[in-house]
Amino acid sequence: YQDFSSIKLDIEPTWGVQYSYFGSPISQGKSPYQLNRFLAQTSVLDLNYSDTDGNDGYGIGGEYVFDSMWFIGGDYQYSDFGLFGDTDVYSINAGYYANDFTKVYVAVTKAESGNGAINLDSYNYNIGIKSFIETAYGEGVYFTADYIYTDQDIKTALGTTSTDYNGWGISLDYYFTKSFSIGGAYSDSTFEDAKDTYALNAAYFFRISDNISLSLSADKVIEPSSDGFSYDIGLVGRF
Repeated sequence: YQDFSSIKLDIEPTWGVQYSYFGSPISQGKSPYQLNRFLAQTSVLDLNYSDTDGNDGYGIGGEYVFDSMWFIGGDYQYSDFGLFGDTDVYSINAGYYANDFTKVYVAVTKAESGNGAINLDSYNYNIGIKSFIETAYGEGVYFTADYIYTDQDIKTALGTTSTDYNGWGISLDYYFTKSFSIGGAYSDSTFEDAKDTYALNAAYFFRISDNISLSLSADKVIEPSSDGFSYDIGLVGRF
């Protein structure tokens, strides 16, 4: 089973492609189309490439699901930011599919970025849950919640500055149909007196055929106040 998808378009357009190979077929008829991958609970290998204004990025990752429904995964991502340097991100995760609709996990991520003059090394420790709750009206609600602790070092010619902070967030997406959803998200962080963040989103998954679909979404940050929206347009092929 294979999944091809283009991934991101925003104010400074980012063009990308992602290839996913699934260990077993995933159903497209029993749940909202955007959640088919999450609810499949099968092993997967991902490859991705992106380009933003001539600066590229690529990555490889995957997850192996045991018969007991425990899983383990890993990921590597590289991004080139031109004069601002580049970033290498390594992560590992593990967890358990508690039932057909719920995933709990822990993850550790190491990021190394910089341009020689200023370098940033950070570790993120994350715990979270994702769950789909069926409802009497519509298809159901997709719920996520996570907590993250960050420990980072900023290195310059003058020395190293260390800091740490934590944050948490929740999101809810209500699926009116298998294709259409609206939702919201809230997050809070102790990083340098960061303000609480509230956001809204809407998404539509249009099936052109059994194998080809168009994925559309728009996001708006309500607080802190900002102008404009972010958009994502993707062409998805499943074979």
